[in-house]
Amino acid sequence: MKGLETCHHILSVMQSLGLPFFFLIETIGYGLTISKDRSKQTERQNKQNVAQKSLEELNRHGLSYAEKNNMKKAEECFRDAAEQGHVEAQHNLGCIYFSKRRTDEAVKWFQKAAEQGLADSQFMLAQIFFLGKGVEPNTREAAKWFQKAANQEIAEAQFFFGLCCYEGYGIKQNREEAVKWFQKASEQGETRAQYMVAICYQDGLGVKQNRKEGTKWFQKAAEQGEAMGAYGLGVCYLEGYGIEPDMTAAVKWFQKASEQDESCAQCALGYCYACGLGVMKDSAKAELLFKESITNLRIRAEEGDNEAQMWLGICYENGWSVKQDEDKAKAWLLAAEQENDRAQVALARYYLKVGDRKVAERWLRKAVKRDNPTAKKLLNELFPQDTEDETEKSVQLTEIGATIAHLQTALKTSDTEVVTWIRNAAEQGNPKAQCGLGICYWEGCGVTKDAAEMKKWFTKGIEGLRKGAESDDPEAQTLLAICYGKGYYVKADATLSLIWLRKAAGLNYSKAQLMLALMYLSEKEDLREGDRWLRKAIENGETDAEKYWKHFF
Repeated sequence: MKGLETCHHILSVMQSLGLPFFFLIETIGYGLTISKDRSKQTERQNKQNVAQKSLEELNRHGLSYAEKNNMKKAEECFRDAAEQGHVEAQHNLGCIYFSKRRTDEAVKWFQKAAEQGLADSQFMLAQIFFLGKGVEPNTREAAKWFQKAANQEIAEAQFFFGLCCYEGYGIKQNREEAVKWFQKASEQGETRAQYMVAICYQDGLGVKQNRKEGTKWFQKAAEQGEAMGAYGLGVCYLEGYGIEPDMTAAVKWFQKASEQDESCAQCALGYCYACGLGVMKDSAKAELLFKESITNLRIRAEEGDNEAQMWLGICYENGWSVKQDEDKAKAWLLAAEQENDRAQVALARYYLKVGDRKVAERWLRKAVKRDNPTAKKLLNELFPQDTEDETEKSVQLTEIGATIAHLQTALKTSDTEVVTWIRNAAEQGNPKAQCGLGICYWEGCGVTKDAAEMKKWFTKGIEGLRKGAESDDPEAQTLLAICYGKGYYVKADATLSLIWLRKAAGLNYSKAQLMLALMYLSEKEDLREGDRWLRKAIENGETDAEKYWKHFF
């Protein structure tokens, strides 16, 4: 219908940005028309009449002008009504300003309407702050307005507020609260929320783990065309999560998601072709799919998506569309494993391949605890008699003087006493302290620069540091991240540095959370992630984090 098309035209810029809009489409059709052959006298009379009309009629006139693509007149009508407090006109005026990229003015009018309780303005305002479209991202304001709109039953707002709760954007992370809002949005047919409900049930995040319930929600989302829902359902068929394994069905759903350019699904489909699962083995087809997915896969992995991290690790392990690299394979799989039992199984397979059965068993046991069917099968086949006690023990390392705090103090102040503490622990065989002492000799902090001593201590400690990092020692992970970030004894690699720092931060190590926040704020200019990790560091008692938060926010 013409009126609908006109209103869509008004906000074409907003649509191109992927933002929803509200323009009171239902008010079009009241029969308001403006004759093209008015005399000047008629125009004057009409202006007088418009001035006398109610605010509601002014708003309707604005919509009528908009329908005729007369945006100047539409803006005038909306402004006249908006300045007198008409809430819908305030929202419509905000929409016009936003389409002109005059974001400050748009925010001003959205805010006025939002404060009067208009849910659509509250949601619009929240998205502007969340995405940083023309303004500095502000997750606290975004979460506040998402919640207000969510309380008024706006399904998309419920989904986004759930996302804020799930990730800790602008508010304290609370997975139980997230599930509540995802379910509310899901009941209104919001497919992204249905996917998140499925994830929460599949992995036991905020609710008791229930594979069958998770599969049910994946199916709901998939059948409504949600790409990630189709991918998730494919994974359920591939792994046998809450449903009988069915490789043909897995391929079917991966194909549907791949057709929507879902990069994890493309990679999963490539995996099926590479291994001959549910389809005839076809290496050329597999390679084409890996090539199509790899760029987006890498972007998502670096943003912290654990599914993408797992697939990127598998690609590096096998040399699929990337140069084979065991260090990067292991690092990406380790980055993914925290909330991904399939990554834990992939790690177990990797360690079996390199002959380290003890570490492989430990990863299988972790995956079994998360109810992974493949892990149960492999554990029974490969380790039928073993007990859990030994394999569950993480590498225990002496802590005397081997903390990141001591190293930071040494680097800042060249305090010889602190370096002595680090040396004492290094001489007792602590790999973290050995590498820390190597850094002191590298930088000349508290000791004279000495390349030979630097090499000596790194040679002693680097493998132990890696093992500690791989055994979920967050301090070892942080130190390894520093080494990759600065190029201490290893080739500088910003990606590996970020992986290990995120891994440590995810284990609630406050110093890693602070370092990660500062990396996002300075190097990546990502205020949303910076705010999120600073908040986590503050919650975990990192005193410097509060100082930085006040500085940046």
